[in-house]
Amino acid sequence: MSAADAVLAPIVKRAAQLICTTPEFDALAKEVSTALKLPAAAVKGVTDPAARAQLRAELDGLIAHLYALTESEFPTSSPHSRLSAKA
Repeated sequence: MSAADAVLAPIVKRAAQLICTTPEFDALAKEVSTALKLPAAAVKGVTDPAARAQLRAELDGLIAHLYALTESEFPTSSPHSRLSAKA
């Protein structure tokens, strides 16, 4: 696994968990599992609202780290942060 793969794999897995929530996306989930060298059924769609919010927060953090965003830069770049700040 290359350094880029190691950085992107957690992002890809979490994104797939948010996307692959219906049978139409079963093939994509299997393809992501295979690409990440995980068991075929390792990537499953997440439908629980709290778990989805957790995945989105984790994605925000991973992407902020990837782009080396500072704490002051992050809220302006994340739509999830803006939405939760309004709530």
